[in-house]
Amino acid sequence: MKTYQALWRLIRFTPGLYAIDLFFQLFRSLILLLPGVLAYNMFNIITANRPIGWDLWTLGALLVGAAIARVVSMLSSTGMDAICGEHGNALVRRNIFGQLISRIGAQELPASPGELVSRFDADTESLTNTIAYTFMNIGSLLQALGALVIMLVMQPLTTLVVFIPLIGSSLLMTRLSRRIQEYHRESRKAAGAVSSFMGEMFSTPQAIQLANAQPRVLAHLRELNNTRRRTTLRSLFFTSVVLSNVASNTANLGTGLLLLMSAQAIQHGTFTVGGLALFISYQFWVISIVASLIQNLTFYKQAGVSLQRLQEALPAGIPSETVIAHQPVYLRGAYPEIRLLEREMPKLEHLEVNGLTYLYPRSSNGVAGINLRLRRGTTTVITGRIGSGKSTLLRTIMGLLPRQAGEIRWNGEPVLRPEHVFVPPQSAYTPQVPRLASETLRQNILMGYPEEPVHLEAAIHAAVMEADIVALEQGLDTIVGPKGTKLSGGQIQRAAAARMFVREPDLLIFDDLSSALDVETEQQLWQRLFTRGDCTYLLVSHRRYALQHADQVIVLKDGHIEAQGKLENLLESCAEMCALWNGE
Repeated sequence: MKTYQALWRLIRFTPGLYAIDLFFQLFRSLILLLPGVLAYNMFNIITANRPIGWDLWTLGALLVGAAIARVVSMLSSTGMDAICGEHGNALVRRNIFGQLISRIGAQELPASPGELVSRFDADTESLTNTIAYTFMNIGSLLQALGALVIMLVMQPLTTLVVFIPLIGSSLLMTRLSRRIQEYHRESRKAAGAVSSFMGEMFSTPQAIQLANAQPRVLAHLRELNNTRRRTTLRSLFFTSVVLSNVASNTANLGTGLLLLMSAQAIQHGTFTVGGLALFISYQFWVISIVASLIQNLTFYKQAGVSLQRLQEALPAGIPSETVIAHQPVYLRGAYPEIRLLEREMPKLEHLEVNGLTYLYPRSSNGVAGINLRLRRGTTTVITGRIGSGKSTLLRTIMGLLPRQAGEIRWNGEPVLRPEHVFVPPQSAYTPQVPRLASETLRQNILMGYPEEPVHLEAAIHAAVMEADIVALEQGLDTIVGPKGTKLSGGQIQRAAAARMFVREPDLLIFDDLSSALDVETEQQLWQRLFTRGDCTYLLVSHRRYALQHADQVIVLKDGHIEAQGKLENLLESCAEMCALWNGE
């Protein structure tokens, strides 16, 4: 998608707001032509030795009125710029974030979280700011054209001579624009590297401390910041210092030529003091418009760089147009009500998996030819050595990894898009390393789900968290910190389990749920889990208690099912199961 297409789509997202914004921009620019005309008449009245009468006071009143109108229009246009910009920023961020959270299980993030935050912030604003600056330049261009026409009518020759420096500055700024674009690209890349590294640093503080790596980490961060500082200064130097100085010096040269030519013209009576005042007030706008247009072109090219970075933030296979796809955004009034997800499938009676296969790219690792069957109210435990494909099997069943062969049937009906079926209210999942947000424990469990005390208490009880909540300083309203750093590993696992239970799904899928639990808590958890008779469980575990209470055990080896059945039968017939049971 081209940059101009993206900008036009942003404008079409809120056309009414942008129309009002453009109106204010045009008004604030064109109103500036009036003071020059008023000054022209005022100086002519004064220099003609005419008595100060009603005409002069009228012109003064008009001058004050024009100033007030300009201030009002400037404030209004600035406000509309902000409103239009925030609508566009919200749209782009919603589109990209929505795609990321819907495809996150199937593939890795296209960039680190810190880098993505940088793109969401600066690169998104680069697009909307370009539109605002373009509107401002449309008004400035009309203002400059109006001023140029008035000046040509009054003194054609003087007008043409005054703008000779304009040609040289235009050529110079055109040559600089390409370099500015490259410097902006380097600056955004350096800023993203800093954000990325800081995100990694804040997410692994314990690893840094245990490795005694604080000095080296800080040294690397200092080096990244120095690179960002150099690239940002270089970009700002050319965009803010060089371009503005070229414009101001061009105006100064034009003013000098104007004074030299007007002195002789005034002496011969072909030019008035009022005309000189008008020329001085108008010439800067006409000269500076070239610098503004060149700078606008620079911003446009920078917006192209930002658009490319935003498109690269989309998951693979998503059309680039999705970045600006029109969606509702809620910047005013009450937020829309969060509706509970409706069922896509009927209540689970049995689940069949036939010939399921997924192999990782450029590797033979994965799972192949998996056949299994789950009945309602039963517990199935998948076990095997490290690297046997247990987690891969769960993720492939749920659609978090794209299956390459095989089929999944829910009550006999084919599941074409498992990523839409294996979610609440049909199913819920807790991975090996659950994720918590830096919010309250209550919010981490509910995650937007309506708070019903009975369901919440039942979920907390099932997750064996009653004593933990009493021990926390503010109970359920305790802020757990980034990734749950205020909680132990076992508390994080059980909070994620409570998140599943509160939604009351048909199928609960756990990946090594009790790996961080002590023996007593683990036994309580399994006991409460297996007394929920109406639920169906699919677990990855090597814990003896889970294996002993399983209706069927599936033994994986090198991505294939080695054996399956009741534990006592497998211990008699399967050497791999015996080795796992004995901890070999």
